[in-house]
Amino acid sequence: MNHPLRFALPLCVAALAVTHGLGAPLENEFLQLRQRHDQVLATVAEPIDDGYRASLKELLQRALAADDKDTAAKIQFEIQSLGNGHPAPTAETTPATLTPEMTALQTALADTTWRINPDKTFHLQADGHSTSSWTPRHGRWKVIDATTVELDIGNIRRHEKVTVSQGATFLTWAPREADEIHPQVAKKIVAAPDQDK
Repeated sequence: MNHPLRFALPLCVAALAVTHGLGAPLENEFLQLRQRHDQVLATVAEPIDDGYRASLKELLQRALAADDKDTAAKIQFEIQSLGNGHPAPTAETTPATLTPEMTALQTALADTTWRINPDKTFHLQADGHSTSSWTPRHGRWKVIDATTVELDIGNIRRHEKVTVSQGATFLTWAPREADEIHPQVAKKIVAAPDQDK
C-alpha cells in the first residue's frame, strides 16, 4: 500500500528548492548546452588552429629574415592570441550557476554596443552571441565572475578575459604580453537622448 506522503515529500522538496533559489533547471540546462557546444567547437577548431599557428610561425621567420619588424610584431601578436592550443574551459572553470552579482552584470551587458576604436565596434546580444563590425563571423560572450567577461569577438575563435569597470561602461582586456604598456579597452556606446522633446 502506497502512503500519500511517499509522493508528496519529493514535490515539497522540489518546491522548497525552487523557492530558495536552489533549482534553476532551465538556466542550468542552458549553461550545460552552451558548455557542450563550446567544447565541441574547441575540438573541431583545434586542428585548424594548429595549422594556422604553424603557418604563422613560418611566416614569422620570413618576416624576421626580411627585417620586417612591423609585420613580425603583428604575426607574433596573432600567435600569442591563439594561445597554446588547449581546449576551451571545462566545467572546472565554467560556473554551473550564476551568482546574483554575475546575473546583474549579464543583464547590464546584454544588448550593448562597444567601441574599441573609430573603425571597430562590437555588439553583445542578450542570447550570448556577439557581432563585430570588422568580421562577418558571429562570436560569443559570457560572464565568468562578478567583474569579468570572456569574449570571443574576433575573426578567429579565441577566448579573451576582459574586466568590466566604471558602472559597466568600460571593458579592459587582460594584457597578452608582460611588456604591454596599454591594454586594449572598449567604451560602451550610449545612444544619444531624443532631441525632439
